Amino acid sequence: MKRVLKIKEMGHRNKYEASREILQAIQRYRRIRPMFYRSNVYLHEQRVLALVNMALPFIQEREPGIDVPMLRAFAMTHDDLEMYYGEERAPHEAPDDREIRRGRALRSLNGRYEFEVNGMPAKIVQLRYGLQGDLESQVVKYADHFDNMGEAMHEVHAGNDLFREPLLFNVSALRVERTRLPQLTRLLDQGHLLFDVPELSEDILAQRKPYSPYDFWRSALSKNEDPYVRNSLVERKEYAGEREIRGAI
Repeated sequence: MKRVLKIKEMGHRNKYEASREILQAIQRYRRIRPMFYRSNVYLHEQRVLALVNMALPFIQEREPGIDVPMLRAFAMTHDDLEMYYGEERAPHEAPDDREIRRGRALRSLNGRYEFEVNGMPAKIVQLRYGLQGDLESQVVKYADHFDNMGEAMHEVHAGNDLFREPLLFNVSALRVERTRLPQLTRLLDQGHLLFDVPELSEDILAQRKPYSPYDFWRSALSKNEDPYVRNSLVERKEYAGEREIRGAI
């Protein structure tokens, strides 16, 4: 309830900016401590936007009719409903459970989610994204999982073994999503690093061998024009006693 009241109280301000402040205060992976490079929901949305923008020339080449403003609007707001429901889905939680909570969150929006994103009503953007019926929403859904993979590997490379399980889970989820998102057919298996995710072996993890999807993730973030996104790769937020990280950068 506090998050809902907060966005009401900020009604005299730009509601989009107010909602971003709320999302910035919602940590990701709240069940896991520490997370060296702790992210938040707003940062995650901006990272997904960075991934989409980095891959945009390839996407437009393969899908010339893609609606770029809608694609970016989906990326910028795809997890906004975190404001209206609690903890993120754990690996053992059924996807249906999250969809039930998403439906409840949508019904709770009422007049509290009244702003535009790229010239479109944010509520309509949320409804369309939830339907997952078009190319733009499915690209963002895929990029959402891709960012989950990237930040988990970033933690593992920094020496945080608590993220090995989330990493393996998210690589598996990415490979499953390839079969569940039919609109991506023309983008998959074309040699682009965002859309070709090989299996992740224990050998790669143990020896810290190069893994091309992670390299793409880091490149997209490090080249982003927003310093908040770039700096998130190097600004350490949490520590585990005196243990030194092994250096992900």
